[in-house]
Amino acid sequence: MSRAPAHGGQGRWLLAILFLAYMFAYLDRQVVGLLTPALKADLHLSDVQVSLLQGLAFAGFYAVVGLPLGELVDRASRRTVLALGIAGWSLATIACGLAHDFWPLFIARLGVGIGEACLAPAAVSLAADAFAPDRRGRAMGVMQAGTPIGSALSLLVGGAVLSLFAPHGLLAGRAPGGLAPWQMVFLTIGAPGLVVALMAARLREPARLEPPRERGAGLRQVLAAAPLTFLLFYATYSLVFVVGYGTSAWGPTILMRIYGASPGKAGLIFAGLLLASSPLAGVAGGVLSDALARRRPGDGRMLIPALLLPAVIAALAGFLAAHSLWSTVAWLGLALFFTNLIATTSFAALQELAPNRLRGKAVALYLLIGNLVGLGGAPTLVALVTDRVLHDEMRLQTSVGLVALGAAVAALALALLLPRRYRAARIARPALAPA
Repeated sequence: MSRAPAHGGQGRWLLAILFLAYMFAYLDRQVVGLLTPALKADLHLSDVQVSLLQGLAFAGFYAVVGLPLGELVDRASRRTVLALGIAGWSLATIACGLAHDFWPLFIARLGVGIGEACLAPAAVSLAADAFAPDRRGRAMGVMQAGTPIGSALSLLVGGAVLSLFAPHGLLAGRAPGGLAPWQMVFLTIGAPGLVVALMAARLREPARLEPPRERGAGLRQVLAAAPLTFLLFYATYSLVFVVGYGTSAWGPTILMRIYGASPGKAGLIFAGLLLASSPLAGVAGGVLSDALARRRPGDGRMLIPALLLPAVIAALAGFLAAHSLWSTVAWLGLALFFTNLIATTSFAALQELAPNRLRGKAVALYLLIGNLVGLGGAPTLVALVTDRVLHDEMRLQTSVGLVALGAAVAALALALLLPRRYRAARIARPALAPA
């Protein structure tokens, strides 16, 4: 029999820890975009190699361990999985700061991918049990607001550390062991995550809210009940991932390469852009998701991609046509705002398709596909368009815009098919509806 969700201080404390976990995951992950010039100069890397550090390193690790970890989340202590994941990616980030060649750095970045593999399945399952159904969208929106804040901090902290240890910085030549400034960035942002891991290990885990008949259900059973619905869901949001990761991974490099901004200035501008738009998008997405779910209980959450992707497409068209620093930043900010608003609603919608004991696996499969397509593919696809199609690294803004715009148009075409399928799948499977 289901038990009531957690309320009051317990739920708020859990949400605060999950917010911090998302913040530090993206703090560690997104910093490579700012370090591109330094990595290319010190390690003699190409744009394609940098893109592999940004994307495939995470997606490759997730492809191996994501689903087993989702299974573990559904059966074991989610608090323990979360704490070990945070500690793992923090130590891997520190290892990035000790690398002196491409392959050791690539392997260390694989370890950082633990954040994608552990965090979302555990966090979504915990939040779904800690909050009532009509509050889950807002709770997950607040939780995921840590994502853009972590991305912004990676640019602010990374830019500050680069400036401090630069040849003319206040701490020039004082890095321990002769480490390069980019190595000091990894060390600086990796260590604090260990404190968050300790905090997560002390969480009080909420009770699972599934009825007894759900126990022992398999992921294949759920997917088989509505295969096209899950396929459309995963494909739509994977293309949204392409838009988000393709623009954010190369955004700081565009400011530095095309418009001549220093690493510190590029980090400050892009961090300000993220802080001004994305946390608001996360919270607004959660509120909008809950409001639409109340108005249309069957498919309300699934209306959001179809409603907002046209705004993403319009912003990307403006981004492609922009020829100045601030117009580029403005259009990019709008595109990221609406993309993040769409993306933050996905977890609340997905948990309505899967019962409690399958939430970890359903989220793991979602992120496996989304990260392989979006995180693993988008940065490298942009680099390939720049290097192999346009043959000019100074046309990076064009390649980013073309890849993102194509993905957004394809996502809209799929999103228009989703609400009816989503509603029918939920009606047809009442026995597997989540608590």
